[in-house]
Amino acid sequence: MKGIRALAAGAVVVVSQPLTALAGQPEMDVLLQKAQANGCLIKDSLSLNVILDQVDKCIASRNLSALQLESLRSIRNSFENLKASTHNTKSLDIEKVLAQFQSQIDQLKSDIAQLSAAKNQSDKAYEAKESQLNQTIADLKEQIVELNTSKASQSADKVASDADAAPPQEAPKFKPTLTISGSANLVIGGVTGPNDSLSSNFWNSRVVNVNRAFANDAVELMPKSVSGATNSAGGNAFAYYRSGQSSEFYPPSGLNAVDSSVASNYAVASSWTGGKVKFTSLSRGGNLIITNKSDPNYSASDPKTLDKSGYELSVNLRGQPILPNSGLGGLKNPKANYEVVNASSFNQKNLGSDITFAGIPLAERDMQKLIDLGNAARLEKVGRKANDSFTYVARAGDTISTVANQNATSASRLLEFNPNLPQSVNKNTVLKQGTKLNVPTVGCVKLCQGINTVANGGLVSNTTQYDDLLNIAVAEYGSLTTRQQDKSSVKLAAQAFIRSVSGSDVSDNIESEDFNFQRSYTFNNDVKVHFRTSFTGTDLLNISLRYRNILPYGERGRFPALNLAYGFGSIESTAVTFDRLWWKIPLGSDANFWIGTRYKDYDMLPVQYGTFYPVEQQNYFFASGAGLADYVGSGAGLTIKNIAKNFLGGNLHIGGGYIANQPDALNPVSNSYQQKGIVGRDTRFRAPVQLGYVSNDGSVIASLNYVYSRGDTLNSFVGTNLSANPFFYDVDSFSQVGVTLGWQFTEDVSLNLVYNNFLYTSRYDVNVLGVPMAQAGDTARAQSWMAALVFTDFLVDNSTSALAIGQVPYVYSNESAWGTNAAPLAFEAWYNYPLSDRVFVQPAVFFVTNHDGFSSGGTDWGSTFRVYLNF
Repeated sequence: MKGIRALAAGAVVVVSQPLTALAGQPEMDVLLQKAQANGCLIKDSLSLNVILDQVDKCIASRNLSALQLESLRSIRNSFENLKASTHNTKSLDIEKVLAQFQSQIDQLKSDIAQLSAAKNQSDKAYEAKESQLNQTIADLKEQIVELNTSKASQSADKVASDADAAPPQEAPKFKPTLTISGSANLVIGGVTGPNDSLSSNFWNSRVVNVNRAFANDAVELMPKSVSGATNSAGGNAFAYYRSGQSSEFYPPSGLNAVDSSVASNYAVASSWTGGKVKFTSLSRGGNLIITNKSDPNYSASDPKTLDKSGYELSVNLRGQPILPNSGLGGLKNPKANYEVVNASSFNQKNLGSDITFAGIPLAERDMQKLIDLGNAARLEKVGRKANDSFTYVARAGDTISTVANQNATSASRLLEFNPNLPQSVNKNTVLKQGTKLNVPTVGCVKLCQGINTVANGGLVSNTTQYDDLLNIAVAEYGSLTTRQQDKSSVKLAAQAFIRSVSGSDVSDNIESEDFNFQRSYTFNNDVKVHFRTSFTGTDLLNISLRYRNILPYGERGRFPALNLAYGFGSIESTAVTFDRLWWKIPLGSDANFWIGTRYKDYDMLPVQYGTFYPVEQQNYFFASGAGLADYVGSGAGLTIKNIAKNFLGGNLHIGGGYIANQPDALNPVSNSYQQKGIVGRDTRFRAPVQLGYVSNDGSVIASLNYVYSRGDTLNSFVGTNLSANPFFYDVDSFSQVGVTLGWQFTEDVSLNLVYNNFLYTSRYDVNVLGVPMAQAGDTARAQSWMAALVFTDFLVDNSTSALAIGQVPYVYSNESAWGTNAAPLAFEAWYNYPLSDRVFVQPAVFFVTNHDGFSSGGTDWGSTFRVYLNF
């Protein structure tokens, strides 16, 4: 039987050879082999029209990978060009072809003789093979008849050729042709989730706006290209304090000039005030008196004050009950009992309330982080005095509560300082006259009901009397020296507060709005038209136009991982946009040079996404190879195929290039704080390199990938918001390593695996409202993976379906203060049903857990029904 199988394989090769000879073109053999290598087996035919029809059917089959689909379209263009130039070619050497056919017939007869010898071993196999070979001989004889007819026809055509035909001694001129193809998607779909999900989000643009204003009015602590600040002096308050008593400012401040670090400290102190502070001299009632003895402007005999406001940071308790100067504003139980407060001590749900910090809505979580910051700052100033006490002798009728209130402390704190009292003693217990008590010198180490001023012991003594404790918390931090702000407990508390207000939460009074409009199912479209031509017959120019009106699902659900692969657009725009422009130029038989002002990085990658998972089927996360590739920009690349042949039963290919962010590449801006263009200091770009593998039988595809990118990542479309910018601002450069495997282990089923790991490095310091959140050189790590099964011809011929699961890109390690994510799990299932060769319908469902990387964020889910028309 082994001999019979080997002979059968040889017979197939013999039958396929006459096709190239009959066509009479040297390119035909290469084109047919390429078509077969890309999954399109073309049956014997002498007609280029029939060949083109068969290629079209292959392209429309929907069973091909993106790489195969792109290759077949290029092959089709080459067949079209071959067809256009056929009338200029020389007549076929029919006699030579007939001789080849005769030789093959003789060989086949020899094969039959060999099979006869093997007849005793397998009569059944012999009969089947003999029938097959006899049919092949009959087919060949039929083709000989057709060739004779073709020969006569060509002789007549040659006689009747017009005067414009190329002379026999000259090569025929190539005539460019234009092909037009495209698709139209009609999509009904939507995304939904619980309120906890849709109103939780890491990114808060309000923080960016406030920080820009802070950099202009107070102090700029990171590059203008990052903050967007426009003040060339580094901040108004900073410039004022650094200059001291200078003619540049009037009236003179009386302050000595200081270095940049001290001026920055002054500017922060003049901003984190909690409102109500007067910025003037001490004699005129200035509130911020410099009391730090190591400060260059400290004077015991002639105290100086900070008299230039920065950017006011304060809490607005609009709609809350306020008793001026009491420190009790906004409390549910506004009594001076000196009990420690927390976020739940404040009214948050009362009608008309709008608790904000510098215009940023404060959720209960945010309020608690602010209180924690105030407590840490207060404790840093109180220091060792926190545990100091003095002796008090109880008088007749004294209780724990009355003694505590008299000394501005709480009953619970007083009991802590007197552990020797009987356990039965509580705050209402009447003390025996003469009982000695230890009374804390500092009544409230933490923020408590009854205080209305800021603790001393920092850079300044703040004499302002406040209406509420939240603004005291703000001022407690602002009154510290830079050294105190850098203490671990204070720094961590300040970073936790900034990180908290940089996100949103379901308890945000403004943010927790009803998202029903996000849940509406919509009817949208996505239409693409591709114009392709060739100037030499081997190159390919592509120009694509597109119109789509799908509001991104990631924007609807406020989570990038919810985006559809084809679902980007605007519901307001009715304009057709310029979508792609690239030119592929062959460099020999195995290399291509790519250049374009708007093209995707996978064009230059030899095996693209490195799997058999179809492109643009459903969710963008899965379609992009878990964030491996799909970046659009301007640049150039090179692809080299077959760098190693017959390597582990296949061939190795390599490709890579450089793509700049298109708006940056178009931007001629170059000044002191922003330099862009195709290559510039602030240009965002992506430089991918891929080593690809394809087995000889096409059943295995794999790749190793490396990407170096600066300031741009696909995670902003397929991952968590933090994975897009792990340092909040777009200041990172990152290296991405990816590995892929596609294995078609049966004729109709393939397994597809992808893993990506991202290493980010911050290029600049990141400060928000004077709080250091990241330092240049800080690193963060993220990862993603996916596993998918793709089924072809399941239930119905020419159908495609898939089940996919994976973890979207999420940050699992971060040296900066911006923290990490919980890992969201994604799932999708879809079935692409063919109504015809050109029309398909596709129902799909999907879900993603841990909304935007919040462990308590909930699960988002959605579904679509898509009608796909290919033309």
